[in-house]
Amino acid sequence: MLKINYFKSYSEKGSELLEEIDKHLAADLKAEIGIDVVVSVHDSKGLSRKKDSSPYKVISAALQNEIVIIDASIEEVKGYKLGVNYECITPAVSSLDNVLIVSRTQLPLNFIACRSNVAPLGEKDPLHGNRILRGYARSYNNEQIYGWICEELKRMHDRGRLFRSDDLYVDLTLPSRELIAKEMEVLSENVAAVNKERYTKKKIFISYRSAYFADCSAPENNRYKGQYNVLDVAKEIMAYHKEQGDMEDWEEPFYYPQGVLSNEFMPEVRRWAFVAMPDRKIRECDEFWILTSSMRHPN
Repeated sequence: MLKINYFKSYSEKGSELLEEIDKHLAADLKAEIGIDVVVSVHDSKGLSRKKDSSPYKVISAALQNEIVIIDASIEEVKGYKLGVNYECITPAVSSLDNVLIVSRTQLPLNFIACRSNVAPLGEKDPLHGNRILRGYARSYNNEQIYGWICEELKRMHDRGRLFRSDDLYVDLTLPSRELIAKEMEVLSENVAAVNKERYTKKKIFISYRSAYFADCSAPENNRYKGQYNVLDVAKEIMAYHKEQGDMEDWEEPFYYPQGVLSNEFMPEVRRWAFVAMPDRKIRECDEFWILTSSMRHPN
């Protein structure tokens, strides 16, 4: 029996998603992958130091090998403070791959989940596919979210991450030192498992001035000195690896679309938060390429 803990949001659309999950998820998973499921619904608000607080419920369920789904949509709801459903989220959630974060809105920039229907800024978005919209313009409807939940749970089942090893079970009654050590062991294993899923090929990062951005709809745009834009460079890189005979070992080169990291007013502290994002992305990559250009856009 698979236990799924659902932490709800309080908007009208949140209630509609909860109703869809409550009515159909167990039956759909039984039909698709032949497993029995019980879904428990919890409040996402309730921040306290007590063991019945929402953060404790999330962490304890995840560390005891149950599945957790959190509706992290940021929506205004009368009678609730904005973001009240984030009271159940702690930093550990970002390192637990049995916690699924779903949202109809863009997630906060400082929150990167192991599994979410919302891709990080600049990343491929399977539910939209438009590279230029890999930023704040994205939104998702409940139909997309429910479909993603079903597909993600099936993928986890196929990869052995749905029913988890007893080695990943954490006894929360352990003495503090042993408990912390076991939690760190589980978190490290979870992150490594997700990385193994995601990083099946080597990665390439391209650094360029956004003045030389172009996409497939207008590949001739914004060429530096009439010769290269970032799309041309990406093609040249793959041509190079084709000549080397190892093109199948590499993912399509990654570069941030124009404006994704700089489409709002940012004070100095905010800029530092953004700097961490490309830094993290660069560290994932095996090759780093630069489209060299002058400070000024040539006439």
